[in-house]
Order: sequence, then structure tokens, then C-alpha cells
Amino acid sequence: MSGRITGLIAGIALLALSLAPTAQSFAAQPQVRVEGDPAAGAAVASDDQAATDAAWAVLEAGGTAVDAAIAGALTLSVTMPHAASLAGGGAAMRYDGKARQVVAYVAREQAPAAVNPEWLKPLGEKPAPALIGGRSFGAPSLLSMLERLHTDGGLLPWSMLAERAEQLARVGVPLSEFAAKSLKRVYLVKRGGAQEIFLDNTGTPQPAGTIIRNRELAAVLAAIGRDGPTVLSGGVAGNAIIRAISESRIDPMPITLDDLEQAKVVVAAPACVALSRAALCGPPAPTLGPAVLQAAALFDRTTTGEASAFDWTNRMAQAHRLAITDARHFLTDPDFFPDLYPALLEPRRLDRRARPISATRNPGRPGASRLSKAPRGLTTPRDRRMNPPTASIIVVDQTGHAVALSITLSHPYGAGIAARGVILNATNAGFDGAHARQGYLVANSMEPGKRAALFAAPVMALDQDRRLVLAATSSGLNAPAYLTKAVSATLLYGKTAKGALGAPNVASATRLTELEGRTPAERLADQLDDIGHRSRVRKRESHLLLISRRNDGTGNYDAAADQRGLGTARTRDRVQPWRKLVPGRG
Repeated sequence: MSGRITGLIAGIALLALSLAPTAQSFAAQPQVRVEGDPAAGAAVASDDQAATDAAWAVLEAGGTAVDAAIAGALTLSVTMPHAASLAGGGAAMRYDGKARQVVAYVAREQAPAAVNPEWLKPLGEKPAPALIGGRSFGAPSLLSMLERLHTDGGLLPWSMLAERAEQLARVGVPLSEFAAKSLKRVYLVKRGGAQEIFLDNTGTPQPAGTIIRNRELAAVLAAIGRDGPTVLSGGVAGNAIIRAISESRIDPMPITLDDLEQAKVVVAAPACVALSRAALCGPPAPTLGPAVLQAAALFDRTTTGEASAFDWTNRMAQAHRLAITDARHFLTDPDFFPDLYPALLEPRRLDRRARPISATRNPGRPGASRLSKAPRGLTTPRDRRMNPPTASIIVVDQTGHAVALSITLSHPYGAGIAARGVILNATNAGFDGAHARQGYLVANSMEPGKRAALFAAPVMALDQDRRLVLAATSSGLNAPAYLTKAVSATLLYGKTAKGALGAPNVASATRLTELEGRTPAERLADQLDDIGHRSRVRKRESHLLLISRRNDGTGNYDAAADQRGLGTARTRDRVQPWRKLVPGRG
């Protein structure tokens, strides 16, 4: 089967970009009839109940997976303000159920022309990262990605897609437990627009359960429904962003409309690797997608479905550490630095990289892979715990199309600034500091116009007949381990979506091997330490989402949201396909 899967990967690379139709205006759309395909069911999983409900309502109205994912994403910008915003970035994977092909979308925010690499150069013993304020902001491209997704696979008008999010912003939503916890740990810039939304009259963060009304955001969402998703790149909203960043009370930065307009969306063939039972695909650099694929491939090469819990945990930690070491070393914007991941994901190189993974000893901290194409002087920056919150949604519609989408602000509540009620991102927090010694390079260092590494990675797996097997999302440096867990539990062990996500979390993004507390994994700590691990029992919020095709020939799906978070999931079997008359393109 592995040979057929390798051939499948080549086919994906050749055909993926041919799927996107010519761009059309959404304003003039004829009536078309959309009929559910009895070969497939439908499913939605997201990080928030309101987003799941919004996406489900769009499916019931006859919308596609793209339509539903867009409606869910807009809703997440209202209900998860610490993690998602219209002025953020993200990545998406779109599966065309008819052509059986997958396309990747990358919408990483772009550093403005005024950024200075010196802002992140290490000072003495500690780096000085731009985490909040004007200097942390990058030109957003999320709405441009949603626009391109809609052009490629949407049917419903934007007014229908933005309606639920606009209503929630105007009426108000309760501040979630995670949003309230994040609010206590961040600084919102004075008179930066965000304090007025999330702090009370005494300047105290609002507690969980407080109803947050954001009427300015509601007006922006109404404008998106009326005029389309270009509202943040110019006009009143664009000028408001420019003023908020350039006049920030913390680290103001000059920015222009040209900066906002030059932010781009990359639509490309996905990166893919051949696993023993499927092809796994994810978005290319600068997302964490290639690192997820590398970790999954390394683990797949050394583990079988008969592995014991100890062996599974040991090999998972080693595969994750190898992949994340390469990510720290090589992951960056391919427009500014050679994209070395195609070489890292070659089968022979994966075989070589997997050799140190051992059942009887932990080899310790590895070095980065040696590549002849790597620039001279390339070094690995010091460890950083980059676990920015994200908000994600996965949708499979009744015609077999699917979308997996993740949004991020790069830091809780982004830059700590809002413009017209829209939280502004802190993308520059995703860069590494330049090396202090001359002649040494850091791949992910800051430069004007560059896109920082994006610590999110929606992935999809296809079988040998190019049918969708699963779609999953997670984020942060531990995402390669968490997603590898979900993929392997589904493909190797035959777990349901809920069962796969419920398995203990194991990760090793640093020198430590992290074992999830209050699970069977913590009982393995002594055994792991005996073979060279440095185990630590910790509670981690993985925020995994997973939709997987049932292995019963029905074409239906299981869907699950990680119970470590607040996500929800919904499914509908193929018994009664939806049939609606809806507005859309002919």
C-alpha cells in the first residue's frame, strides 16, 4: 500500500492548484440547487459551541463546507477574542470531494516595512521580544484567505455567513473560562481600544461569564456581510488600524495602507508524507505543517499497532523532539529563506532521521538535520515556549467536501490593541531574535515584509483512493506530538475520534518529556527516566479537533473536540441528505 500512497502524494502536488475556479464577484450570484450526496454524511467540530452552531446552521441552509467554515471562523472572532480576530492570520486545508484533491491556504500576517530586527536581538542574557504594542503588529491576511476560500468553494452570500457572528457581537457573549484566564495574564494597552471592551471601570479584567458586547465589531461584521471581506485593508477600518498602531502608547510603529494591502495569501499544493496506511498532508512553511508531517512520519516508521503503552510513549517523545528541533532550525518564510522542508520530508531522509529512535534508550537532545542546501552559519535559536492560543474549525459537508481551518493572534489578545472593536494581532512575537555573533544566521529572524513561523497546522489524511480519512487541528510547539497522537490512534489503532483525542498527551518540545497528569501516562515516568528521559508530569491544553471517516463503509463521520478545552462537535449521518434551494454561483 505504501507505494500507492507515494504515488498519491505526487498526484496531489500536480493537481491541487487546478481546483480553484476563476474569481467572481459574490454580489451577483444566481440560484442553484445543491443536493446532498448519499455517499457521505456531514460533521462539524470547533473550539466553541457558538461556532459549531453557526457552521451547522449554514450546512442546514444548503451551504458548502467552505461556507460553514467561514461562518464558524467569523463567529470564533467574537466568542474567542483571546485567540481569534478578523485582524489575525491562519491556515486552512480544503478537500474537494468530487476531484478528491486537497489544497492548502496560508494567511500568515506580514511584517510591515518599518520593523527593525534589533527589536528582537538578545540583550544580555534575555531576549526582548515584541509581544504587545504597536511593534508586535503585522499586516493581517485572514479575511483575504476567507475570501479566496469562498471564491474556490463557497455558495452562500457573505450576508448569510456573517449574520450569526454580527448578532453575537451586538447582543453579547459570555467571556469563556480560557479567555478570562488569558485576560489576567496579559497587558492591554491603555486607550488602545481593548481595555474598554475587556476591563471594568476600575481597570480590572472582567471575570468568566461576563457578557461582552462589542458593537463596533458588530458594525465591521455587518460591513463584511454587505460589502465583502476587504473592509480591513482600506477605508474607515483600515485607517483606524493605522492610527491604533502608529499612536500606540506602547512601542508605536509607523504603518501605511500599502503595508495592509501587501499582505498576501498563499494558495498552494500541500506538503505531504506517506504513512503506512494513508497520505498525511498539511500546509507548507511558514506554518508548523511540515513539522507535524515529519513527526508523524518518524513515529509511523518506528511504531506498529501492537506497540505497548510504554513503547508508544517513548517513541512519540523521541519523534516529536527530532521534528521540533528541525522546526526551530529551518522553519521560516520560504520567500526569504530556502525552503528546506521538501528535502527533510524525502522518504530516504525520513528513514535516516528515524534511525536514532530507540526502544531501549533515549538518545538525548538531537542536533538539527544536516542538509547540503542549508545556508552557511545557520544556527538553532534558544528554546522558546511558543504556545499561542488558536481557534479552529473543521467541517465536512454532505457532498464530501471538507475544510480544516485555524486562526491565531500569535499572543493572547494579540497586540493588546483594538481598532473598531477588532483585536489586532501580535505576529511579530512569532519571530526569533537575530544571532548576536556576526556570521551566524537564524532562519526565523525578523525582516520587513517577512512572515513569521506560524504555530498552527490543520492536517488531512487521504487513503489510497484519495478519499478523506481524517482532518485534525492543533497548535503550539506540541502540535506535532498531539496531531501525531490523533493520527496514529485513528490509523494504527482504529480509535474513534473521541477515543483518539482522549488518549494521554505526550510531548517533548524541550529537553523534558511531558506526560499528561491524571492519565495512565504519568505512571510511565520512572520507566522512561530509566532509559534516559527527563520526565515531567504536567497538564497541557491540547485543544485538538478531529473528524474521521468511520471504517464501516457507510461514508459517515465521527467528530470530536478535545474535552481539555471548550470545543464541541456535531455529526449527521447520510440517511437524509439536505436538499435546499440556496443562492450561489452556477
